[in-house]
Amino acid sequence: MLPSVIEKIVHPASKNAELLLERRMGMITLQVTQQCNLRCKYCIYSEDKNLSQRSHSDNVMTWEIAKSAIDFLYAHSIEADDISIGFYGGEPLLAFPLIKKIVAYADEIFAGKDRIYSITTNGTLISDEVAHYLNEHKFRVAFSIDGPKEAQNKNRIFRDGSGTYDIVVKNIEKLYRCASSLNASEYFNINSVISPDQEYTELKEMFSNPI
Repeated sequence: MLPSVIEKIVHPASKNAELLLERRMGMITLQVTQQCNLRCKYCIYSEDKNLSQRSHSDNVMTWEIAKSAIDFLYAHSIEADDISIGFYGGEPLLAFPLIKKIVAYADEIFAGKDRIYSITTNGTLISDEVAHYLNEHKFRVAFSIDGPKEAQNKNRIFRDGSGTYDIVVKNIEKLYRCASSLNASEYFNINSVISPDQEYTELKEMFSNPI
């Protein structure tokens, strides 16, 4: 076996890593809650056999922790042109009041910088209030939907086992109507888990037809 000629592997950004971390951080993702109103069959947090994996919990991020995280981003983004704050869960919209408080604080301390807000949601909790709020603050929204009704309702289910397709599609349509002035391809994305038994033609037809 020939000896390795590689002496050292260095990432191109390594020499600037300290500077980037200290003064040019531009992004943070907050897990605002571990709660979820769904029990998707393939979700690792819905498992009841793997005891080493955490399950869905009632944990919700406190305002003190959220503020500390935003303050950390502020202190380390002095030279960043813009900042991005993502909201994740669980289902983050279960912590909607906290999200609004975080955004209000970030708008205040990051005034003068471009601010990008994003959220990954199962799409079941988009009330009129939520839709208008996400539109007002130009949130990038990633919806979780697996395909046509049969595919969606097979795995993406509520706690009682009922399907989510009808309410998710209704809420997506609601948000699209509310955000009609925005570029949908820029602000809205679909996150899907595709099962091996799904027909490609059905998926293509659904995702190719505009709402």
